[in-house]
Amino acid sequence: MMVVNAANIESDFQWISNNIKGSVTLKDISEETNLIAVQGPESGELLHGITDYNLSELKFYHFIETNVAGYPVVLSRTGYTGELGFEIYGNNESIVAIWDKLFDTQELQVLPIGLGARDTLRMEMKYALYGTDINQATTPIEAGLRWITKFDKGSFIGRESLMDENVDHKKRLVCFEMMERAVPRQNYNIFSNREQIGRVTSGTQSPSLNKGIGLGYVEMEYANPGTKIDIDIRGCKKPATIMKPPLYKQGTVNL
Repeated sequence: MMVVNAANIESDFQWISNNIKGSVTLKDISEETNLIAVQGPESGELLHGITDYNLSELKFYHFIETNVAGYPVVLSRTGYTGELGFEIYGNNESIVAIWDKLFDTQELQVLPIGLGARDTLRMEMKYALYGTDINQATTPIEAGLRWITKFDKGSFIGRESLMDENVDHKKRLVCFEMMERAVPRQNYNIFSNREQIGRVTSGTQSPSLNKGIGLGYVEMEYANPGTKIDIDIRGCKKPATIMKPPLYKQGTVNL
């Protein structure tokens, strides 16, 4: 099973279809499958009472087929928030029932959150968003995704081009914090002294850190943590510092 960006279902399906080799069957089950992301330090405790599986045995980035609230689902130890979390995949009927069951609890505070809250959380962790921080014009090396680009696993599409770029990459996705009260936004220019060295791809006011934060691409020589930069915010340059990710250090993702 692949979970792709919702805006790219058709294009991703077509690309995979065009590149299938061997006896592989591909089916789009998007319309009949839903997902609930249960995230937060108490997510395991919340799910413990309504699942058949011992969640403490489920490793990060692993999944199982089990029952939640009596319904068969795929349950994965994944998320996009930087916190301990699980994602539940089921059919339309089961997901509605599981959603209602999650909010029945009296012991824990459970709240629905939207994409705005999700966006601040993923920026605090330097999680890239497709269509914003990464797209068809960027590469895994530029985006800092070398850790999931395995050159020693054999041939794969784009391997030769990436091998060349791995030696001579020109830019890098970085995260930064504003040094004074200011909120960076997408497409704001990044400067070092008076020279433009990059552009912001994501920016927000971080509720957890109480300061402006952002992601953006800069030329490689400026990509090191601690580098001082300026963000051009409506014609006024505001100081910022490139930081080592994650920006928010107290996340529970690895619990």
